[in-house]
Amino acid sequence: MFEALVWSIEAIAFSSVAYALHIASTRTVARRERYEVLRAEALASLTVAVVGIIVSGFYMYKAVARREAEPTPWWLGLYPLVSAMVSFYLERLLHSRARGLEVRLVAVRAITSKLRYDVLIEALGGLAIILGYLAREPLVETAAVLIVSPYVLYGLASLALEHLEYLVGPGPFRERRRIGQAIRRIALSRGVRVVKARVESYGTFAEAEIWVEMPGDIPLSEAHERARSLARDLIHSIPDLLRVVVVPVPSQVLPRRRSYSRRPAPMARANRRTLES
Repeated sequence: MFEALVWSIEAIAFSSVAYALHIASTRTVARRERYEVLRAEALASLTVAVVGIIVSGFYMYKAVARREAEPTPWWLGLYPLVSAMVSFYLERLLHSRARGLEVRLVAVRAITSKLRYDVLIEALGGLAIILGYLAREPLVETAAVLIVSPYVLYGLASLALEHLEYLVGPGPFRERRRIGQAIRRIALSRGVRVVKARVESYGTFAEAEIWVEMPGDIPLSEAHERARSLARDLIHSIPDLLRVVVVPVPSQVLPRRRSYSRRPAPMARANRRTLES
């Protein structure tokens, strides 16, 4: 029952990926709307992590509370072993496909991380059932679950906290820093200095508002066209960005350096007159 629940939640997560891509492809091109609705993808990923925590906690509780005097039949250990192989295959498949994509799909990365923990707990659980049956000792299964579950819980809790940042704030700091560094690198390659950048990540996609320095003596129309050109380059070069707002800031025009002839101080001039007289 719990395994079916986990797979259904992952199906919801994949549906959220399709929904996010649909929003990005329609509302970005045809309309000028904000994209907070894309946080639904992070919500699905958070749900996947929370359900994984519940299932892992349930495994730990059952392992501690079990009172069976006899070990589990060995053939029941085949199911978690087969499930671990299926999870490993799906994890490798998703990992290879995700590496070939230019867009970093948050929900797919969340499911890939969760599948790694599934492989660990299912494989170790299946082996523990078989070894416990051969040793005629049920404590082998309990020890295996108690050893692996804290690690799985830690990983899933970290995953949940990461996607919680997409929901309640501008996004994880490392994702915003990665996009900000890419923006500065591309702008610098085009001879533009970024004074300030604000990036807000919705999960797979993000938007940015940047202030760039431009000469203060150019016409406003030219500054506007340069800003539009830079925004187009950034969107084409960084697949994560749905929208970029470029604000031109006039560079500070420094006054020309003037050379002054050195003149004697008033007290020095008075002393000179006294000596001459």
